Amino acid sequence: MSLLLLAGVLTACSSSTTTGQAVLTRTATVHATVTATAVRTVTVTAPAPKPASSASAPDFSAFLGPWSGHTRQLAVSPAGVVTEAVSDGCCSFQYDLVLQLSNPSGPKADARADAVVLSVNVFPDYPKSAPKPPNLGDKGSVSVKNGVFTDSFFNTTFCDDHQSSIGTCGA
Repeated sequence: MSLLLLAGVLTACSSSTTTGQAVLTRTATVHATVTATAVRTVTVTAPAPKPASSASAPDFSAFLGPWSGHTRQLAVSPAGVVTEAVSDGCCSFQYDLVLQLSNPSGPKADARADAVVLSVNVFPDYPKSAPKPPNLGDKGSVSVKNGVFTDSFFNTTFCDDHQSSIGTCGA
């Protein structure tokens, strides 16, 4: 039996930070006609990195959000753990990505940091024509420029509150 999607997707995203962890929870409800409802909740929790020996902890304050875009969320913990959750804008989850940042530099208006992939989950509806997903341990970078956060793995952008209010990162 095939169902016709009438109501689309309602996506609720939230993020919270605990000591050394970034947690991003996303719940989507899909209503199909009047007879079926599907609910999926994804929570990604990354472990806190081990503290450096005697060196002072890196300052990731330029990367702390909130960051969002049309059907996508990003959270950064004070320890530099990044969680991304991205959907296709309508009905399907695309990917969840967890990164560990290091070597932060620059002010919040123009900051960058190195990044290593801690985990990646690509969902079945991720387009085959989209960029190839990274592998565990792959190295790249993230940047913040004038309120827009970008990762080098998917080149996805996430906006601060001001950039979101003017539509820089989508509807």
